[in-house]
Amino acid sequence: MKDALIKNPFKRSARNVFAALLVLGLGACVIPANSFAFAFTSGQSASIVLGQPNFITSSTATSQGGLHTRVVAYNGPIFDSSGNLWISDESNHRILEFPKGSGFTNGESASLVIGQSDFVSNTAANPPTAASLRFPQGIAFDSSGNLWVADANNNRVLEFTTPFSTDEAASLVIGQGTSFTTNTANNGGLSASSLYFPQGISFDSSGNLWISDTQNNRVLEYLVIAISLPEFPLGGMALLAIASMAAYIGIRYKTLKIR
Repeated sequence: MKDALIKNPFKRSARNVFAALLVLGLGACVIPANSFAFAFTSGQSASIVLGQPNFITSSTATSQGGLHTRVVAYNGPIFDSSGNLWISDESNHRILEFPKGSGFTNGESASLVIGQSDFVSNTAANPPTAASLRFPQGIAFDSSGNLWVADANNNRVLEFTTPFSTDEAASLVIGQGTSFTTNTANNGGLSASSLYFPQGISFDSSGNLWISDTQNNRVLEYLVIAISLPEFPLGGMALLAIASMAAYIGIRYKTLKIR
């Protein structure tokens, strides 16, 4: 019996992708280049409000949908990788998450709170704990999705690891040695490991942490630590073999013979 030849599906898929790109390219040539040049307009009205039930109120509140904060550059709001909105609710001593869901709505309630045990408390523990906050300000996410908070009045920066939960305890502290129960400004004296009212925090493209150490009139960089992972030679060889096989099938084969 003669060999039956089946056309390579990878080749067919490549042709389909090329055709789709060609159509998109031709469309781009037809559509004027400036059709979508401006997304905003002068005097534009906001479409969604959080922290207030409507656009004409500005009251402070300690509730699941209320806020008592100065939302400025260093305390958000910011978005996580899933599109959820996070706000540092400074005077309520907490961080709130508002889930994206199918889209934000006016007066939406937060789904999670960090720094308080519930949505109606706003205590600032002194001395602090691993789960408390005191006038938190800057917030940022690292490349692993963990939340970092500049706990300003506790003179420290805290890391909260994902997945998050209400009243979660921090897993790491900067500015107070290894203690979660102290909040001394320049603990141990002014040094490379001390903080005094940190506000802004951010991560650079290499994953290093930067902190605006406000009352010490400085900005500090903390280098990310490379962690050596255990070696799995057999597992590595298996992955290499699978990758090589996939490349061979997808690139080199033009036909598949079935006898």
